[in-house]
Amino acid sequence: MKFTILKGSHYSDQFLYKSINFLNLSSILTFKVNFDKSCIYNLNSPDQLDINKLFGFSNGFNHHKYSARFGWNSEGDKINIFSYVYDSGKRKSNLISKIETDRYYKMAIIDDNTNWIFAIDNYCTMVPKSEKFKIGYKLWPYFGGNNTAPQDLSINMIGFD
Repeated sequence: MKFTILKGSHYSDQFLYKSINFLNLSSILTFKVNFDKSCIYNLNSPDQLDINKLFGFSNGFNHHKYSARFGWNSEGDKINIFSYVYDSGKRKSNLISKIETDRYYKMAIIDDNTNWIFAIDNYCTMVPKSEKFKIGYKLWPYFGGNNTAPQDLSINMIGFD
């Protein structure tokens, strides 16, 4: 599935797909992800370091209280990938990896009830969490913080088990 965030927007397209796939009943979410070259951008400001969102899921029905997502931004010709977590309303983010555009990576988020596990290909890292798994909703590609997309950005995501 190709997700595009249009110039001047925060939200990605694919409204119907996102609506049908809204509810999250699983403690594991996996995709093969490919950022194309359109995801390389330069804001020419400190906001370049802001973390955009790729995919994830909430734990319950307030993602600003409990959730886990992969985050991303661009630096030079690479994409920085982050863990991006809300736990008890406190946001935590950590750089996981720098990846290339135009290449697929297997990415997974696993909730093991005590940690969020973030996996990229054969590497994984854990972020402690305070709440056990609950049903919630899936979270989809989003640009920003306070800035909107400086150009059309395209990300390919293919679900896998």
